[in-house]
Amino acid sequence: MSTQQDIYAAGSESRPPMLNKENYVPWSSRLLRYAKSRPNGKLIHNSILNGPYVRRMIPEPGDANHDVTTLRKLFNVDPADYMLSICGNDALRELSSPGKSGSFFYLTHDDKYMIKTMKKSEVKVLKRMLPAYFEHCKSFENTLVTKFFGLHCVKLSGPIQKKVRFVIMGNLLCTEVPIHRRFDLKGSSHGRITDKPETEIDANTTLKDLDLKFIFRLQKDWFQEFCSQVNKDCDFLEQERIMDYSLLVGISFQESNREATEGKAELDSTGSTPRVSTDGDAPPNPARWTCERLGINMPSRVEFIVRSHETQLVGEPTGEMCDVILFFGHEW
Repeated sequence: MSTQQDIYAAGSESRPPMLNKENYVPWSSRLLRYAKSRPNGKLIHNSILNGPYVRRMIPEPGDANHDVTTLRKLFNVDPADYMLSICGNDALRELSSPGKSGSFFYLTHDDKYMIKTMKKSEVKVLKRMLPAYFEHCKSFENTLVTKFFGLHCVKLSGPIQKKVRFVIMGNLLCTEVPIHRRFDLKGSSHGRITDKPETEIDANTTLKDLDLKFIFRLQKDWFQEFCSQVNKDCDFLEQERIMDYSLLVGISFQESNREATEGKAELDSTGSTPRVSTDGDAPPNPARWTCERLGINMPSRVEFIVRSHETQLVGEPTGEMCDVILFFGHEW
C-alpha cells in the first residue's frame, strides 16, 4: 500500500467524508440565499431569477490558476467582505470619467473597489494578459499595477439586449488618511493640464502633469525600491503591449501644514511632472510615519517649484517644503 493510501486508511472510521461538490451548496444558491437575507431581499431575489438583468461571468483563460477568483485569493480578499462591498444595500457612487475612453466609473459604498465599464475589445485584451498579470503579481508582491478582482458581464433581457461589461479594481486611494490632491501622470506636457477653473478644483478632482506644483523627496531606500518596481511594472506593461498607462498619485498633506499648502495651491495652478529626489533626510519625527508597503502610506516631503514657462515639465525648487503621505499606483 502506498503512503498516500496509508494516510487515507488511517482513522477512516472517524475522519469526515472527503470533499465532494455534491455535499456542498453551489455558489449560485448561496448568492440567492444571501439575497433573501437582505431587507429588500424579495426584490433582489426576483431580479436575479427573472431579470431585467441576466448574470453572466465572462469565461477566463483555460488555466484555472489564472482566473479572477484565484487573483482574489492572491490578494487576500475575503469572499464575504467582497460580496458585501459589491452587492450590499448601499448604492454605487458614479464618478465623472477622467479620460477619453468613454468608460463609466463607480465606487462601492465603502470605497474599497472601483468599477469600470469596458468595451468588448478591452475585455479581450485583459483576458489575454491575465496569465502574465497573475504571474507578475505573484512574483512582485509590491507591484504598483492596478489590482483586478472581478470581470463580469450583465445583459439586459428586454428588447434592447445590450451587454454591459465591467471590471472590478482595487481603489488605491481607499485610506484612513484624507486625500487632498490626486494626480494622473503620464510624463508629458501635451494637453496635460486640467480644464477646470481653480475655484472648482477639490479633493476629488483628478489633476494632470502640468497641475503638479512640487517635486517629491523620498528617503533613499524607498526611492530605490520605488524606481526598481516602476521599471519592473513598465517592462511587464511593455511586454503585454500596453502603451496608454499612467502613474496615479494621491497626496495627503499633514495637518500642521495643510492649510498653508492648500492656500498656496489656489494661487498657482501650474506645476510640473514629479522629480523624485534621493535626498536621504528623514521626515521630522519619523517614529510617527509607518509605510504600510511600497506605494501605500509612504511618508515623504514635497518641495514647491517655480517654472520659467507654463509648459515646463520640471520647475526650479524653491526650498519651501511640507510633510505629506503618498500613494502610488499604475493605471491603464
